[in-house]
Amino acid sequence: NVSYSNNFAWSTPTKMAEQMKALKTDIDSLNFDIQQTQRIGEIKDRMSQLQNNYRQHSYNTKYLYCMQAFKTIQAYFDIKQNLYWASKTKEDRKRILEELKTQIQ
Repeated sequence: NVSYSNNFAWSTPTKMAEQMKALKTDIDSLNFDIQQTQRIGEIKDRMSQLQNNYRQHSYNTKYLYCMQAFKTIQAYFDIKQNLYWASKTKEDRKRILEELKTQIQ
C-alpha cells in the first residue's frame, strides 16, 4: 500500500508514479452522481501534496516534476468532473441541484 500522509513519499519519480496511478484510479472510481464531499476532499488533499512537496524543497528545479504532476492530475480531475456535468441534461442538473438544496436545509 502507498502512504498518503507522508509528503516525502513524493520525493522520487518512481514513488510519484505509484502515487499518480493510485490517484488516477481513485479519480476514475468517483461517482459524481452521489455526494462524496469527504472522498473528493481526501483526493484533493493528496493532489495538493504534490504542490507542497515542491514548496518544501524551496522551489528547487530538481522537484519541478512535482508541480507538473500536480497540474496534470488536477486537470484530469477537473476534466472528469466537467465531463460528468456536461453529460447531464438540464432536467438532471435541476433534479440534482434540488436534492443538494434539501440536504443543506
